[in-house]
Amino acid sequence: MLRNRIIHFIVCLFGCLIAGMAQSPVQDTVDKVYVVHADLFRFERFDGKEFQYLSDNVIVKHNKLFLLCDSAVIEGKKVRAIGNVRIVESDSLQIFGDTLDYDGNIQKADFIGNVILKHKEKTLFTNNLNYDLKTRIASYYTSAQLFAQGVNLKSRRGYYFAKQEQAFFKDSVIVLMDRGMTLFLRFFSI
Repeated sequence: MLRNRIIHFIVCLFGCLIAGMAQSPVQDTVDKVYVVHADLFRFERFDGKEFQYLSDNVIVKHNKLFLLCDSAVIEGKKVRAIGNVRIVESDSLQIFGDTLDYDGNIQKADFIGNVILKHKEKTLFTNNLNYDLKTRIASYYTSAQLFAQGVNLKSRRGYYFAKQEQAFFKDSVIVLMDRGMTLFLRFFSI
């Protein structure tokens, strides 16, 4: 009787240890930045940190986000991507740019240079764009231009809410309509 209890206890303990080990790596890798592809790959450790250097046809995945670029440096969940940068979200939102600083810890992407945000029938052009993947809000603080369904909107600052598919414009807003009608609106920040 005592022997059966000891064997049962050992089997339960062993089962719990195996279940714990099986769950631990899954939890650690769910939010990990994965390298899907790169023609050239180099790895190094420096000052207690691990760096991955990728170039040529780079594809990286983090959660539901795909990142494509010419070259990238990955340190943990942070990615610096350079050259023909593009991120793609599952619902067809894409953002293109020259350079991207992506922080997977806080899920923010900062694009620099020739930025284009495409979402369904809307296209936004700017030079700098900040995109928060948690809230799915893009914001810009340098001038931008949005083309959507025959309307061309320009402003110095603004926001694009991807969940609601709505854009809000601030500071020197200009609206141009396709039918030859031009409407100028100016809003001043307080």
